[in-house]
Amino acid sequence: MNIRKFKRNMRLWRPQLIYLLSDKETEVRELLKEQVAQKYLLKKYVEPYYEKHKAEIIDGEQKIYKTCWIYWRQGLENAPDIVKICVSSIKKAFQKIGWDINILDIDAVKRLCDFPEYIWLKYEQGIIPEAQFSDLVRLQLLVNYGGCWVDSTVLIKESDDLESLFKEQLFVFRNLGANKEYINISNWMIYSQKNNHIVKDVRDILFEYWRKENVLIEYYLFHIVFKLVSDRYGSVWGKLSMYNNTAPHMLQGELFNEYSQSKMDAIDKQTFIHKLYWKVPKKVAKGTFYEVIMSDEIRS
Repeated sequence: MNIRKFKRNMRLWRPQLIYLLSDKETEVRELLKEQVAQKYLLKKYVEPYYEKHKAEIIDGEQKIYKTCWIYWRQGLENAPDIVKICVSSIKKAFQKIGWDINILDIDAVKRLCDFPEYIWLKYEQGIIPEAQFSDLVRLQLLVNYGGCWVDSTVLIKESDDLESLFKEQLFVFRNLGANKEYINISNWMIYSQKNNHIVKDVRDILFEYWRKENVLIEYYLFHIVFKLVSDRYGSVWGKLSMYNNTAPHMLQGELFNEYSQSKMDAIDKQTFIHKLYWKVPKKVAKGTFYEVIMSDEIRS
């Protein structure tokens, strides 16, 4: 190994050594893990990709692709109750603005997503974890068909503002907090026009990653690659409207706390879109936000 290559490899591995030797707090260790993954992905996948492909400027097409995509692998009939409540709210919100709703299970994904064979093989072997497979599903659907992907754990309250989110060619909630060096978005709700270049590039790079790799380097693989790709588009990415992902996560943090109408009103004033989660304790205390959300009053 020549000196130049040795120094380059040391720069790549230095953050990994820091991480392994670190006794820092969990948050710092997570940042170091993201740094390691970012450096690896940049050098091995993103830079080689753009050596072969130009970061194309997004065109000015204004067509809105009015399809909402929702996925629960086992089928909605087999989903937890909170997922059913969330999906019902998503359907109601998008039907109100005249969109088509597609609720997919794994069989529907097999019909709609023309993945390379190695993606299916590695998914079936458990090499590609469920969450990262879902990331590939949303990318493939948006590249091929356009529309809005919404996680099945998103609760949408009644609002007249939903369609205004999709006035541009790409919409995501942004990570605008202090910790945004390696992850700049949330991917649980994405609107994209068909063949959007940023979305397509992220998909292609992730395809290449899974073609070569048999280990997940970082849980937030999608997010780190998206950050690296969106950086390539510079002013194009910078011109898109920014929506902070902080408010949509507020209800999630309160889910199993004692219900407060004033607190619920304060959250609803900031956002009508709430990212929840499906893993619910076996015993949930009475009078919690979760219980109210699951009640007939909220469901209606």
